[in-house]
Amino acid sequence: MMGAALRALVATIHRDSVIDGDWFGNIDAAIADGFYAVGGPGDCFLDSTGTRFYSVFPALNRINYYTLSTPWDITTAVYQHRDGSLIGTSESVPTGVFISPDGEHFYLCGTGTDQVREFALETPWTINSVGTTQTASLNVASKESNPSSIFFSPDGTHLFVSGYTQDEVHRYDLTDPWRIATASFVQSTNFISAIESLNRAIFIGNSGLKLYIVGSTTDKVYEFTMSYPWDLSSLNPTPSKTLNLSAIDNEPRGLFFNTDGSLMYVQGDQNDRIYQFVTE
Repeated sequence: MMGAALRALVATIHRDSVIDGDWFGNIDAAIADGFYAVGGPGDCFLDSTGTRFYSVFPALNRINYYTLSTPWDITTAVYQHRDGSLIGTSESVPTGVFISPDGEHFYLCGTGTDQVREFALETPWTINSVGTTQTASLNVASKESNPSSIFFSPDGTHLFVSGYTQDEVHRYDLTDPWRIATASFVQSTNFISAIESLNRAIFIGNSGLKLYIVGSTTDKVYEFTMSYPWDLSSLNPTPSKTLNLSAIDNEPRGLFFNTDGSLMYVQGDQNDRIYQFVTE
């Protein structure tokens, strides 16, 4: 039942069973069992306090909002509400989600329209309070015809989009922070598709020097490093670290980290679960 507290199964994942090469240290996973009674998760998002969690369900054309009674502990999540009807009517297949640090701007991408959409939340963080009209939209079809994940720099001046057709990461710059109406294309990667041909989600560390992707062809999380913050042209094409998820879930869809990088979250479609990893 979606309104009930999560049933939690805490498990230790042996390091040698899921790791390819170096990673962050011992890996523990807190598995939110039965979290997705409705099934089919896409990408996910957590706010900077670790007390608000958002999950996209592409096949059901909805986004769910949960609160965590213990910050960053996904096993304490409780369902609150779903998105307002405007989101569902504007995008038939939502895939990625992001919210500005003040909780007032809500962003959505999807494969139904191949656009990134911006909405104003009348009550910060509550996605059922979305206004009657969207604020702006950005068509990204020329760069990615199946966008599945979006990510902003902390100051709202850089937007990153990825998907599972071109399978690259694309950067747009915003002259007015957090306003996608002011976005213009800057650059793309040109090698990630050779590493992962179904790129499902991206995440970039707060310093802008580390890019993470997760895909459902190799079922791995990859870490790449940049020489210059937020500059995709400075990305090293050789992954610095990898994590093999195939023993846990062979259909990873979402990826997120907490603010200090000590916790990683992966949503999986195979078992309809959210996995929480301790990375150090």
